[in-house]
Amino acid sequence: MKRVIATLLAILGCSLIGAGTATAQGGPGDAGIYERTLPNGLKVVVVEDRAVPVVQTAVWYGFGSLQETPGKTGLAHALEHMMFRGTPEISAGGLDDIVARMGAQMNGQTDYDYTQFYFVMPSDKIDVTLFTEADRMQHASLRAADWAIERNAVLNELDGDASSPFFNLLSRVRAAAFPGQPAGRTPIGRRADVANATVADIRKYYNEWYAPNNATLVIAGDVSHDVAFAKAQKYFGAIPSRTLPARNERSPVPAHGQRVEAEFPFPFEVVDLAYAIPGDKEPGEPAVSTIATLLENQRAPFYRAGDRNQRRYAIARRPSQRVSGTESGTSCRRSAVRLSIDARQYVGPRHRSRSRVRRKAHDHRGARLLGRLDRRDRRFSRLHLRNRR
Repeated sequence: MKRVIATLLAILGCSLIGAGTATAQGGPGDAGIYERTLPNGLKVVVVEDRAVPVVQTAVWYGFGSLQETPGKTGLAHALEHMMFRGTPEISAGGLDDIVARMGAQMNGQTDYDYTQFYFVMPSDKIDVTLFTEADRMQHASLRAADWAIERNAVLNELDGDASSPFFNLLSRVRAAAFPGQPAGRTPIGRRADVANATVADIRKYYNEWYAPNNATLVIAGDVSHDVAFAKAQKYFGAIPSRTLPARNERSPVPAHGQRVEAEFPFPFEVVDLAYAIPGDKEPGEPAVSTIATLLENQRAPFYRAGDRNQRRYAIARRPSQRVSGTESGTSCRRSAVRLSIDARQYVGPRHRSRSRVRRKAHDHRGARLLGRLDRRDRRFSRLHLRNRR
């Protein structure tokens, strides 16, 4: 499915999968955020924001590609697709029609630790989406005939990603960073596993992981928290909890000093510096996430300083070349994630992308992250931002 998601809900979902129970949040900036856990284990988070008469709902399941078994990879993503194929109560075409009539939007996303589904709709239509989510939490059709069709859509998505030079490069970097581990592959899995999968394989994951005690419901927008909690109880309260499989909680072991080089037919050089950093449940994560945000914020001093230096270098060495941008980002993961700092430069007719994977100490303190780049790292960055003729 298309990777589209509201930032607020992404942050909440990452932090609340596996979080504790509370009635209200009391930290800085938490005004208007409320949390409650239903008797069946469903965590419900409400974010009151009356700016516009719109509500967004998102259901986050604590199941992603890291919990897949060998030979059955890519099926967390396949299950995400199949969840839009309807239930005995609402067909796939019926769901599309409902969304269109409400003037709403819907989508889903699969990652390493979670799968999430969201709706954005006028605030007076919230009952429709909550009924829909509760219905497919327990009654997804998962028919073989639908999988025969949807499999092609999933494979097309896999092929499309594989044909993207930038995605291909970052996939190789991840494989080098976490060799021989589930964290070393992307959440879309291996093509052969998806091609050979049956609907029974997908249903097995659904029956094991799609349960209220493995889910977080986030409701944000023009809604009262008391009303939202009551509606959550109304639609989800009767769904029974399940005994969940043992979760793979082992932290990935990052490699160090690895280097990846690749050549692709596009007129840019890309430098990707990858670091092993704390996951969402580990000390130091908030500081590192803040650093990652500041690095690509064009109003932040980090971005301005880096952009200014890169442009000076490009002009001095080759006036026809220019740095087109820098990016940084982390993935939503419970442990041992990867911070990537990417720089792209237009280089004309000769094309090369290079990347290096380096391991940094696991107990980063955020503000010291960039300061720990030694002189050799900086020489490497300058070296690979040049066009090689």
